[in-house]
Formats: sequence, C-alpha cells, structure tokens
Amino acid sequence: MHYYGYQWEEQVSKLVSRITLHLQTEIKLNFLDTVEVNQPSWEKSEYIYGFNLPSKFDIDKDVLADMVKDLDCIHINKRYWKYENAFVICREPWVLQGWYDIFKRA
Repeated sequence: MHYYGYQWEEQVSKLVSRITLHLQTEIKLNFLDTVEVNQPSWEKSEYIYGFNLPSKFDIDKDVLADMVKDLDCIHINKRYWKYENAFVICREPWVLQGWYDIFKRA
C-alpha cells in the first residue's frame, strides 16, 4: 500500500479475526484493485484499496461498523453499503470522501 506501511495489513488481520469469531466460521475477503484518487485542491494523489465480505456472510451493518471503529485505515464503503459488506483502506476518511465526490461529478 502507499501508506501506513504494514499497519493496514495488521488491521485487516484484526478485522478478519473479529468477523471469524463473530460468525464462528472461516471467511474469505475479496480484494479489489488500488484506485488513485486525485482532487484539484490536493497537492498529490492518494490511494484507496477496497475489499468486501461476500454477501453469504450475513452480519448486521451496525456490528461491522463497530468492528472497524478503532481501525484507523479501514473505513466502511458507504457507496455500496446497502448492497454488500464493503470496506476501503485509505490514509484518512477525507480521501474516501474525495473518491465519493468524483462519482458525484461524473
């Protein structure tokens, strides 16, 4: 990843442990491509990296939100939250908001 060094990997590991303990079954995460996000007001590009928990693992959205509340670089992807359990790894929440803003302009 372009930030956080190995911290993001540790946080994904913690999230997987929490989900596995909650469900009492082995899970699989689906990882997506890295996306470069750039806004005219930013000095440089930022990057986000998405992943989701397949829909067959049905967990209440509030429970999942609670699982990531102390994980600094894992954020809920609210753009798709109604349809899937989607997450984004990024440096700061404002990077994710910048990504949402790009979709609003399109």
